[in-house]
Amino acid sequence: MTEEADQDESKVGYADFGVGMFIINPFKEIRDAKERKDWPAGFATSATYFKYWGAVKLEAYFKFHKLATDDKTHELKTTFKDFIKRLEVRDIITLLYSFDIIDETTHKQMKEINVERNNMEHVERKGVMYRYQDEERFRKLLDHAITCIDTLSKVRFD
Repeated sequence: MTEEADQDESKVGYADFGVGMFIINPFKEIRDAKERKDWPAGFATSATYFKYWGAVKLEAYFKFHKLATDDKTHELKTTFKDFIKRLEVRDIITLLYSFDIIDETTHKQMKEINVERNNMEHVERKGVMYRYQDEERFRKLLDHAITCIDTLSKVRFD
């Protein structure tokens, strides 16, 4: 997705599992946070979309491979859906990589971005001034976040 394509659009449509859904454009949200140098918002948004798209892809993976599905309806069991919803972002990232849904590069980038999100959220770990120390690195990581979300949103199981 190009920057020009999402500059004027606050929403972007995605179709997944044959169901149309609209979500707020994460690319624009992350770019806006980056432009404002609002690193905590950029990393929090990235982690939120990692969790969302990761859960969607895990559900699709298990449904496609008929794992944890109801024998009659072939839908994922409710207990399994609830289990996925309760997973932490780091666990979702690990499962995506473990099931070869994402490659090693995407896995490493997502992990690093999630660590930075935790550092931003829990200021007692690195101190309040940490948020202002490494602007270039934060910009680069948020660019990686956009790429990771785009990659993850395009995963299909046919």
